Amino acid sequence: MDPLARAIEACRVLTGRMLDAAERGDWQSVASLDAERRACFEGMTVTASHPEALERGLEAFRAILTDDARLRDRALAARDRALNDLRKVRGRRHGQARYREQAEGC
Repeated sequence: MDPLARAIEACRVLTGRMLDAAERGDWQSVASLDAERRACFEGMTVTASHPEALERGLEAFRAILTDDARLRDRALAARDRALNDLRKVRGRRHGQARYREQAEGC
């Protein structure tokens, strides 16, 4: 296998693992794998000995971009859920404080 194809495949596998971790809600693993994947991309040489190898590399990059979009969607949804939960907690605290104020005023 062409060195470029091996490097791209390694990045694609890491992206898939990141997506799996995101689907489980394991954001610590996503962050760790992202650092690994970043190093994988940075170490990549952009040369291919055959046009077919370059085409396979482009197909793998397209798959990585598709998985990245799915990963981003999962991350944004998790962020929105966390913000919603935080707003609910703040609302409850505010309500409890108002209740205590009213109870002390009686």
